[in-house]
Amino acid sequence: MNRLYNLVVLILLYGTCFGQEGDSVIQNTTFQKEISIDKKLVVVGNGGVITSFLNNSLVKENHWTDEIIQNQINALGSNNRFGAYAAFDAAYHIGDGTFFGAGYQNIIGATTQKSIFQLILEGNKNQPNITLDQHNGFEQIGFAFVTVGKEFVDSSAQRKTSFGVNLYGRQNYSKYSADGGTFDLDSAGESIQVNDAALSISQDISDPFNTFGIGASFKMNQIVNENLISFEINNLGVFFGSNIRSAQMIEAYTFDGFNLSSQINNAGGVTLQDSVNNNYFETDTSSAVQLLPFSTRFAISKPLGNRNSFRAEIHYLYFTGYYPLLKAEYHQHFKGKNASWNVGARVGGFGNYALSLGSYIPLGKHTLTAQIAGLESMVSENLPVNWYGKIGFKIML
Repeated sequence: MNRLYNLVVLILLYGTCFGQEGDSVIQNTTFQKEISIDKKLVVVGNGGVITSFLNNSLVKENHWTDEIIQNQINALGSNNRFGAYAAFDAAYHIGDGTFFGAGYQNIIGATTQKSIFQLILEGNKNQPNITLDQHNGFEQIGFAFVTVGKEFVDSSAQRKTSFGVNLYGRQNYSKYSADGGTFDLDSAGESIQVNDAALSISQDISDPFNTFGIGASFKMNQIVNENLISFEINNLGVFFGSNIRSAQMIEAYTFDGFNLSSQINNAGGVTLQDSVNNNYFETDTSSAVQLLPFSTRFAISKPLGNRNSFRAEIHYLYFTGYYPLLKAEYHQHFKGKNASWNVGARVGGFGNYALSLGSYIPLGKHTLTAQIAGLESMVSENLPVNWYGKIGFKIML
């Protein structure tokens, strides 16, 4: 099986082991429950590999035939987005409104024009000249956090609010941005002429978890005319990086390869990265303050009668390649049971669209939730990979 496919499945399963987005209103039939304070342990998270362009066959097959490569090139659009992420979050609510939590997130995001990904797939035989005519970017971050917060309930106003203060440790971070430039291969194929390059790189080169940050989170649930309105913002804050290396590509130069014999140091190592930095980039290492990858969410849940409901949501993540995500879901209880199922659609995010299926299963006073999205992209060779899954637990104490 393709190693890339193995990696995709591993990332997806890692996220689904922790699943559900907190004490979610999606699965509750009584909205009043969302404005109560309980003693509980909530394990939350999500994970997925979501793209607007990547074909199943390119991920699954060990050997890429000319047909597979050409089908993938034909599937590329003018703007192509990719995202892979896994998250874990556990929170202990002690029953008086106070809660403590910890978690970890790792996110990868990218956006690229067609010619760049085509170059990766088939080389430059069909396009010796490339012009960057839109924003192209890649970003990756991994960080852990601890949080402490407080919930407040106003029963007369049918409202619950919560505030949290978070401390962060960043494991790694890198960001690449390319917004312009021309790259022309000469007729002999021996050198590349670069002009008007606008390419920058930013990397945290500190030891893992030596970069710290501080942020805050806020959430509100409000019942209005029997509808539940929810708003939240998470990870609103900054990292204080003390060892950030930035590099800006020189605007114009000729690249004719490397003389490896001149790149070997006294210890026998190859100093290729130093040569690239010195000859083709202007570099600097300094401290920097950077925004956290914050997220916002706004949702409305409406009861429809007969133990069913409808939920609409818009979600945004401040990260390369992510577009606002729209979600719509219909929830229905099984006849005579407390368990329920849901079906919905997702549009945006790192991909284009996906259908979703989920369930809510009471286990005594505890609950188990599960959801998967993108089944249609898993079985179709003509749809881009858009795989998302979650499963989670709420344990009442």
